[in-house]
Formats: sequence, C-alpha cells, structure tokens
Amino acid sequence: MSIVVVEGPDGGGKSTLIDNLRLSCDRHYISLRRSGPPKFADEIHEVLGWIGRAKHLSVPLILDRHPLISEDIYGPILRGSSLLTHWYDNEEVIAIFKQTVDRVIYCRPPTNVIYNKLHANPQLKGVAEKIGEITQQYDFTMKLLEHWGVHVIWYDWTAEHEGDSANLGVMFFGDYDGR
Repeated sequence: MSIVVVEGPDGGGKSTLIDNLRLSCDRHYISLRRSGPPKFADEIHEVLGWIGRAKHLSVPLILDRHPLISEDIYGPILRGSSLLTHWYDNEEVIAIFKQTVDRVIYCRPPTNVIYNKLHANPQLKGVAEKIGEITQQYDFTMKLLEHWGVHVIWYDWTAEHEGDSANLGVMFFGDYDGR
C-alpha cells in the first residue's frame, strides 16, 4: 500500500495537516509520529524496518517525518552531526525512497509564518534560534528529492486551496500536483 511522508520544519504545519486529514477524510490509514528526536542510530534503523514492511499493509501509512530526511537536517544543525553519518550514501537513500515512499508532502508556509508559529509552542532546544538554517536545509533537501525522482508536493497551508478539505484525501492518496 502507499506510504506518504509529511515533512517540514517545526512550525510548518505537519501535525495540523495530518489532524485535518483525520477530521475530513473517511479513508482508513495508519499514522506514525515520533515522540521526540532519536537518540541512537538503532532507533532510526528500527523505524526504517517498519517503513520497509509497511509496503505490505492493506492501508496507507502516513509518516510524520522520515528519519532519512529529518535526522540529516536536524542532527547536523542542532547536535553537530547526524546519527546516520557513514550509514547511507545518496544511492542507498534514493533506493530506499523509491522502494518505499510514494510521495512526500512538504509543509512549507512562508518563513515568517513558520517563525511566528514556532514561537507559539515550546520547541526542542536550539530549534527556534536555528529555524532559518533548518528551513533552508529543508528547501534544499526537497529539491534534491525531486531531482532524484521522488514525488514531492510543496504545501503552503496559508495559501488558498479550492475545496481544501476535499483535496486533502486526494493530496495524500491520489493524483495531486499542488504547488
């Protein structure tokens, strides 16, 4: 079945988008969210194992962040290095995404909106101070994924989207192009 990844910096609207899907869509799916950042590479490998096996589920899986994306952004910026350093090269990452992920929904409102939303809620230490760098790295990573042939949907929740609630199901599970 399909695997959809919802990505973006803190304050980008990922959780809100997934919650809105739950409220507006009558499809069955499984949503997987982490309770915090990983502390060890083994945690990431365990999640990757779950993602690989999820292709065999009869319902779609929605991931609130993919560890091969978020760890390589947040780790170097907040801790000075990624837990995945020396584990995967670009070719392996491309293969994993092409074998498992059907689409990435990149929650990317304007930077000032991210900043304002970020300061409304408590965040992991260092995120607020480095949100500009985090957001720039996300933009770069999403363009790289597109270059690799991964289907990335850039979603700005502040922009008007005609029939938004009806389109959520299509964006997650159907043919949605949406920039």
